[in-house]
Amino acid sequence: MRKLMMYSTYMAVLAMVSMGHVQAACGGGGYKTAGKTTPATPVPKETASASAVDAIYYSLDSSRFDSVSATLDLSKGQAQQVSNAVSEINEKGAKLAKAQTNAQNKLDHCSGNCESELRNLARATTDLKNYDSGIEFDLRLRGILHRSQAATYFHS
Repeated sequence: MRKLMMYSTYMAVLAMVSMGHVQAACGGGGYKTAGKTTPATPVPKETASASAVDAIYYSLDSSRFDSVSATLDLSKGQAQQVSNAVSEINEKGAKLAKAQTNAQNKLDHCSGNCESELRNLARATTDLKNYDSGIEFDLRLRGILHRSQAATYFHS
C-alpha cells in the first residue's frame, strides 16, 4: 500500500514537472524550436493576471495518510478504494491543469477579439484554483474508512 501511494505521488510530481515545461514553453516570449520562432500574442496587462498566466498543478499530498496508513489496518478492498481515490483525484487535478494550459495556449494564439479566450482562461483558472485535492481526499476517505479508522486518521 505504501509503495503504491508513493508511486502515485511520484507520478503526480512527474506530471507536475511535465506541466511546468509545457507552461514554460507557452507562457511568455514564445515557443522556440531549432528552426522556428512563434511569438506570443501580447495580452494587455490589465486583462491577464499572473495567476492566470502561471499554471499551478494541484496534486494530492498524501504524506499524512502515508504516515498513518500502517496503523489503520486497511482491508485489501479499502486499500484498493484509497488507491483508486488517489488516482482519480490526481487525474482530476491534471485535467484541470491541462484545461487551463489549453485555454492559455488558445489565448496566446488569438488575434483580434479575444474576449471569449479570456473568459475561458479565467473560468479554467478559477476551476483549478478552487479544486482542493486534500478536501476531496478527506471526503472520499470518510466513505472508505470505518469509524475507528477514521477517528485514528482524522485525529492524528
